[in-house]
Amino acid sequence: MATGIKSLLVAASISMAAIVSPAMAGEEDKGFYLKAGYGFTNIDSADNCDYTSTPCTVGTYYLKDDNNSWDLGLGYDWGNSIRSEFTYQKSNYKLKEYAGTNNTRYAATGDTDVEVTSYDFGLYYDFEQLGLGNFTPYAGIVYGLSTGDVGTHTVDSTTVTGGDDDVNKMVYTLGLTYEVTNNVDVYGEASYIDYENSRIKDNDYKNLEGVGATFGLRYRF
Repeated sequence: MATGIKSLLVAASISMAAIVSPAMAGEEDKGFYLKAGYGFTNIDSADNCDYTSTPCTVGTYYLKDDNNSWDLGLGYDWGNSIRSEFTYQKSNYKLKEYAGTNNTRYAATGDTDVEVTSYDFGLYYDFEQLGLGNFTPYAGIVYGLSTGDVGTHTVDSTTVTGGDDDVNKMVYTLGLTYEVTNNVDVYGEASYIDYENSRIKDNDYKNLEGVGATFGLRYRF
């Protein structure tokens, strides 16, 4: 076996030992919890390529600012500062305008709703060792399978056929928990959200990314 690989295995063993040791000390904190959150994102635009013509017509969609999201989830605290969550999330957006390569903007009319439904799985690390009393910072990474549903709408007297598409989603989160009682926490978190490119009917939608904020409640059993 190569020396480099041996070194990596030794380092990995030491790291696992360091993780397992505090885990034994935190066994009493294990358990399930329910969570509910409400928030918003600043995803305000999406690049578009319309394939009803060849080559495709390039443009940009702009979204209204009054977007929102809510989620419900079930989590498990593993007792070693690590938590995992399975969450159902619903996000709502509205198309505002469309701009072509000449930057002229046209109002989007008709069914301008964009709904995104996600099933997410997340892993979180609580920085309990910081000893901040009832406050606990945390970081997390989330993978989601999302379905985006775009309504049939009109821009510049042209009807754009809507539909839906399944895409992957990645979320990177920093948050802060406040323990209200032994069973109840409130939390706030900021996230960077990145959706995979989407193809709906004859249209590609790209650069679906932005930041978001969520506030919520957890109840531990």
